[in-house]
Amino acid sequence: MRRSAKFKVAATILIAVGVAETALFAYAIWRHGNFSGGSLLYVYAGYKLLKRSARTYKFVTNGLLIFLSLMVAGILSIVAWGVYFLSADGLSLSFKPGWLEFTMVAAYFVLMPILTALLYHPDTRSEFVVAETGTSARMLYLGRSRA
Repeated sequence: MRRSAKFKVAATILIAVGVAETALFAYAIWRHGNFSGGSLLYVYAGYKLLKRSARTYKFVTNGLLIFLSLMVAGILSIVAWGVYFLSADGLSLSFKPGWLEFTMVAAYFVLMPILTALLYHPDTRSEFVVAETGTSARMLYLGRSRA
């Protein structure tokens, strides 16, 4: 990928996720279901990234760190609750997710790490004049040489 293509792909992913969430939100209203998301925020953030807004870049990368931390916490919580329910007598859990919930969770588990890798890539960071590999304590991306 060219140097400037990485943040354009990341911005396009954000816009696509925002449009998809808007469609799912409309579907949930139509079917009298529940759904929430940051659809308009994603579209706006993707648009501002395409306009090379360094402030938006920092906001999105900080949001991704929080989101990924919550994903890990959610997985650990599911494991802990699963062990608890399996070891306790007389407790049962009834949860039947539909195709919509499963699709969104699967999409987030695939897209958010890809989005994080694209936005934390040294080429993307240099596009927004942010400290590159080895110069920032909060750098997530490890190139082959650093790995």
